Amino acid sequence: MPDNPSFVVSQFLRPTQTVHPAVEKWFRAMDTKNEGKISSKELQQAFETFQGRHFSDSACKFVVRLFDLDRNGGLDIKEFETLYYHIKLWVNAFNSYDRDKSGFLDETELDYALKNMDIHFSPEFIKFLITRSNPKAKKMSLDQYIVTCIQIQKFTDEFKSRDLNYSGHINIKYEDFLEMILRCL
Repeated sequence: MPDNPSFVVSQFLRPTQTVHPAVEKWFRAMDTKNEGKISSKELQQAFETFQGRHFSDSACKFVVRLFDLDRNGGLDIKEFETLYYHIKLWVNAFNSYDRDKSGFLDETELDYALKNMDIHFSPEFIKFLITRSNPKAKKMSLDQYIVTCIQIQKFTDEFKSRDLNYSGHINIKYEDFLEMILRCL
């Protein structure tokens, strides 16, 4: 798997025979209801306990929706193992881009992070992404970085599937546009 945390989840899911013992231990600790799955609320509590960072309710719901491939409303142990692996990649990437070690990415750091993923946006769009994630502080937290990277990748993949000539331009009907947006949410 690439070190680049920008990806489509289903591309990287490979069934393995056993779950890593550390992952299983964390899963059991988070599965407070002993249901065999982790809810977005349990995931949020786990981030605070094990990472020492707050992840927003909306970010946790988004991540669970993305990794919950069987659509049962939570992450089973295999889905959690995949999430665990990718969270480690995202945290490491985020920490390497957070040059001032503030726990947030400013516009310059986010621009640098995206360029390292071969994504080149205008300074105005970078400012929009930062402001969208946190209008007051004008900095992006780890959970918003993860959500933003996933959304950019999903939208890019949808766009590329319609840009058959690789021109950077597409013409689509309104309903196709809505379908494209809704697939990515």
